[in-house]
Amino acid sequence: MAALKQKIRIIPLATLIAVLTGCGGGGGGSTEPAPPITNRTPVIESVGDLRIVENEVGVTTVSASDPDGDTLTFSLSGADADLFELSEKTISFVTPPDFENPADSDSNNQYALSVSVSDGQASSSVALQVNVVDAHEGRVVDSPVVGASVFVDENDDLERGDDEREGVTDEAGYFSFERADSDGDVKLVSIGGTDSSTKNSIYGLYRSDVLADASKSQVITGISTLIASVDAASDKVALASAIGFVNGVDVLLSSDIWSDSQSGSEEARSLQRVNSQVTLILEISGAIALEFSASNAVYVSTADVLAQKLLNTSSSPSTNMLLSEQEIAALFQEVLEAQALGASVPQEAIAAIASSIADFNAVLGDDVNDPIGDSATSVVATAQTDLRTAVLEFVAGEIDEAEYKGLT
Repeated sequence: MAALKQKIRIIPLATLIAVLTGCGGGGGGSTEPAPPITNRTPVIESVGDLRIVENEVGVTTVSASDPDGDTLTFSLSGADADLFELSEKTISFVTPPDFENPADSDSNNQYALSVSVSDGQASSSVALQVNVVDAHEGRVVDSPVVGASVFVDENDDLERGDDEREGVTDEAGYFSFERADSDGDVKLVSIGGTDSSTKNSIYGLYRSDVLADASKSQVITGISTLIASVDAASDKVALASAIGFVNGVDVLLSSDIWSDSQSGSEEARSLQRVNSQVTLILEISGAIALEFSASNAVYVSTADVLAQKLLNTSSSPSTNMLLSEQEIAALFQEVLEAQALGASVPQEAIAAIASSIADFNAVLGDDVNDPIGDSATSVVATAQTDLRTAVLEFVAGEIDEAEYKGLT
């Protein structure tokens, strides 16, 4: 036994290591090399077909993900890709699309492009079609009215319903929102906003017929509100003539009398004078009724009565009735009666207010005055603030007739 132990002691170390290695080194198996890492393709979400109202530049924001967490880059391609720009993930038109003058390759307002995403090694893409639809385009003018709510009054209730299409005028009074083929039988309505020249609030409701020619701009004014108040085409023509315009109702409703006045058109300046007079009557009529009713119907009633007076007056020219305190007083009284408010305001008060309006309108209608100049703007500003406030206080009984006259 001692001899065996001695032999074991003298087994060479190298031999022992070789034996152990052959047996697996104590039980640990051999290590397989790691498989190569394979890049996975990024995924971009489908966008599909989009509907954009002309004049809008924003199209959509695309979204993509990469299973490897790689940094992604986006790009555009396709027949109409040059008409768009890509900022990070947002696609926009380079210039606002014009429905009447389509710029797509097929000239049909259907813009085709593809959006691709790449992680530097692999990429994927989706097709995108942008369908541009027609818009109601136009302007609201006392002077240009900022922030007015303009909508298609489909049910003729003078209030914007949740399903009625709407736009808001920009800093120059312009609006643009979707137009439907069925809009020919309804009115465009403008409510509120701020007079861009005087910086004062506009309180009234103004309307316009929808022009059959969708390529024409719609200009909503006190004058267009009068035209919208009569139904017969012959009455519309006669009313346009009564205010001094004989070139056709559609031309009148699409004429930007503010811009044309700035360009020096004497015809436009004449119309702007009448527009300021009509707007003043509408605004003050609303102020008279406000103590008793907040309904927008008072503005429509005022336009209805005023339109009939212009059509039937013996004054020559017809617009002279806008300077008559008797005619204006009779108008206010008829409007109150139409709103079941006939006995709400004493006739003496109506007469005093009508006298003030006649005085203001005499200045606003003076051919010597530039209707868009500083002098006219100052008169309009005074009417929008001091006169309106005095009327509200007078009708509410907060001041008497002598105090009212002293303020106006």
